[in-house]
Amino acid sequence: MIISARPAAAAATNLCSDPTLKSASVQSTLQVKIHGVDWPSLTSTTQVSVPESWRGTSDLFGDASQQGTALACFTPVNTYDYEAAPPDIAVQSAVDGQPALVNITDIVTMTDSPEAGQTWREGPWTVTKQSSGYDVTFHGQHLLADGTWTVTVEAPGLTILHPLPQPTTDDGQGDLTWSFPAPKQPAKQHHPAPQQVPRVSVSLPGPWQVHMNLASDLWPARWFTDATWTLGDGIVFDVVVLLLSWRLLRRKRRGNSETRSLLKSLTGKRRVLRLPEERLPWTVLAITCLSVIAYAGYPIDDYLWHTSYGAATWTTENTLLICACAAFFLSGLGVRRFLILMSGVALFGGVSIIGASDLSLAPVAYSGDNSADWGVYNLLILMIPLLLAMTFAFAGAAAWISRLWPFGAGRWDGLVRRRSDTWLTGKRRVAMLVVGALVASALFLGQSAGASYYYWLHSDLWRQGPGALTWVTLTLVNGAHWWIADGIQWALHYTILVGAFAVLRTMRADARGVFFGPYSSDRGDLWLMAALAGSFAIGTGGLYDGISLPIPFIVAFVLLITWGLTRRLSRLDAEATIENAPVGNDVHPPESLLGRYQNDILAASDHGSATAARGRRGSRPSAPADTDGGTSGERDLIPLKPPPRAGSGAEAGADHPAPQLKLPWRVNPGVIALALGPKGIWWDNGVAAVKAGMYLTIVPIAFDIYILWNSGSLSLVNYLFGLQDAVWSIANNLVGWLTGLFMFGALSVYLRGVRTPLKGAIFGLIAFAAFACDAWLRNALGVTPYPTFVVDGLLAVALFATTGLLLDLGTLRIHNDQKLIDNIYRLGSVRVAVTYATTLVIVGVSLWQAVYLTSQTAQQRAQNLSTAAQQLNQSAGSGNQ
Repeated sequence: MIISARPAAAAATNLCSDPTLKSASVQSTLQVKIHGVDWPSLTSTTQVSVPESWRGTSDLFGDASQQGTALACFTPVNTYDYEAAPPDIAVQSAVDGQPALVNITDIVTMTDSPEAGQTWREGPWTVTKQSSGYDVTFHGQHLLADGTWTVTVEAPGLTILHPLPQPTTDDGQGDLTWSFPAPKQPAKQHHPAPQQVPRVSVSLPGPWQVHMNLASDLWPARWFTDATWTLGDGIVFDVVVLLLSWRLLRRKRRGNSETRSLLKSLTGKRRVLRLPEERLPWTVLAITCLSVIAYAGYPIDDYLWHTSYGAATWTTENTLLICACAAFFLSGLGVRRFLILMSGVALFGGVSIIGASDLSLAPVAYSGDNSADWGVYNLLILMIPLLLAMTFAFAGAAAWISRLWPFGAGRWDGLVRRRSDTWLTGKRRVAMLVVGALVASALFLGQSAGASYYYWLHSDLWRQGPGALTWVTLTLVNGAHWWIADGIQWALHYTILVGAFAVLRTMRADARGVFFGPYSSDRGDLWLMAALAGSFAIGTGGLYDGISLPIPFIVAFVLLITWGLTRRLSRLDAEATIENAPVGNDVHPPESLLGRYQNDILAASDHGSATAARGRRGSRPSAPADTDGGTSGERDLIPLKPPPRAGSGAEAGADHPAPQLKLPWRVNPGVIALALGPKGIWWDNGVAAVKAGMYLTIVPIAFDIYILWNSGSLSLVNYLFGLQDAVWSIANNLVGWLTGLFMFGALSVYLRGVRTPLKGAIFGLIAFAAFACDAWLRNALGVTPYPTFVVDGLLAVALFATTGLLLDLGTLRIHNDQKLIDNIYRLGSVRVAVTYATTLVIVGVSLWQAVYLTSQTAQQRAQNLSTAAQQLNQSAGSGNQ
């Protein structure tokens, strides 16, 4: 190998010392960007101009090996830097006596992130991450004969410390330049020996946005950054679901105290098994705790994942991952505990065997030894644990969701279905589920392998490094441990989401018209529902350059509690009474009086509207007209239809005056009746809101997907699980808007406002405020902007306001045959018409503007893909995580 390499080296030396390079020039620039991005990016740009008569010109347009030999005179090659495109090489024709030139532009971009190593090469630059920022070093190639080298560092916003050697120019704003002309050579020396360009070293400490990225393995502050990331990614949602499940469990235990006492007296045991209705909260608690444990493992794994003990760590972590996923799947099938234990033992033994066969391979993968010649067999062996874990996780999620799904018959409230009562009846369907999960897992891993191959094509342009299969294997193995703590959340997230809905549905039956029961105070329930609205509808996102804070959730929760929600209608329902109630027709406390007599309340509103109309025609009204479209605002008694009694006609009701609903204060009956919603129970109102507005969500969902696609977030070549990211993004977008509709319907009775469309506008404005605060903080910190927050906020306002109008129409259709909605809304008024028209115009203009501006910057999509690719490139090239 040494002998065969000498001619190439000699050829390269002759090319670099060719006298025709006396008019050549090389300009190398390193640009560091810390503002306007989530993670700092460093871009190395090498621009070379050489005479066309240079002997290496033909090599520049030759095959990969020849091109690499010629380019080596100006920039290092085969350092496995990701390049979105090969170097741009163009010939500039001779003009005005000036000789023709060949212009070369080579651009390499590296995005810093926790996956990046502490040191990486980027063209002629070496970047080393320090706790205070970066140290960058320029390693020049040979000095050109009579040529000129220019080296520039552009780092706005960063402090420049102790640059060596001293720069030729320094503007004091983070822009330094060094110029290195070639030394004079003796006239008689036709082939001067090339000399090295002086080494340039610069220290770039800067603001916390840079040094808080903390990609070095053992920095203690990385615990903080990774812990905050888990908060925004799902810990907040998990905590809310834990509180919700525990609250249901306490109420089930309180309601089952007499049953437990009876069982204890019959069995004589101090401890009895959990009752069937307690299995739901216990199940959701257990699955949510598994999610929390997995999240906790994410920062812990940062200190376990190390090259010196990579083999043992790889075997142990993958074994635990498979066992956890297998137990999740088997418990979802309803397998008995001892079978789960035996299956876990068998899996542990099987994975140990697999791990033993990998002890000779894993250290190579973790050390980044690209010289290893790996084959398909090695790749399959290393991927078996991850494939098994993904299969068990996906199949387990499907099994548990089918047993927890809350939208079935009412008899399932509070219970976990048996597998035989779901679509997974029989062994054949279980086998089909496992096969389907296996195929999906294989597709996800296949996409990852394809993305890795795509990066290999752009990271070894001159094909002198490791083969494609070795590169793919290294990439997948180094990226597989990401699934150990975070990837399992793909399956757990939707299982917990369905479990939370199942718990909510269980709580609907004993509601006082709206909420959780006839307790002295519903403030705790209101806080919990506000937290769920923040988690479901608004989300817990917010990534700020290494520190993730759930700003949208915090803002939504605070605004809902302090301003958006009120218990006025709940108090009205609790304090209402019935006068002249017939004996034997008492209303029990858990039932809502307002909900029970919703038809009578609407009838009173219609009567008041008719009376007001007669008054406008000249008749004397029986009561002054209400400003909201009826006269009943001046009354606190609402006549009710008497219930049927034994006997007939006047005889039956002669001695019994008509019952009346007495309210504690004067209200507009029409507004109150519509505020109860079409169903009267908060859960059913939430479902009705989803049915009413689900087709309206097509517009915001299509817009969000368009933005994601245009930004490159849905690309299948993204690192590392692009297919999973695309499915996850689309599914989350769909689920987010639908759950937002549900929470609006469930909370509409408690939302501030008079009419339901106004309540929808308030709910949308809260979402708007959450988006705006997220955008403001991003702008204040100078990280990736949130340019579409205005459109997203306006879409939320329009969606929920329109859904509120549809809910009122549904209420009238169900409870009122006359459908006199105009008496309550006065839809024909100019003010209402102008308001609706203006809202639609604003939303339409905002949509057009967002799409137009985004299409103008569509070229940034390639740049986003390029920067995202650097994470995989660094991982596969160095083997460090």
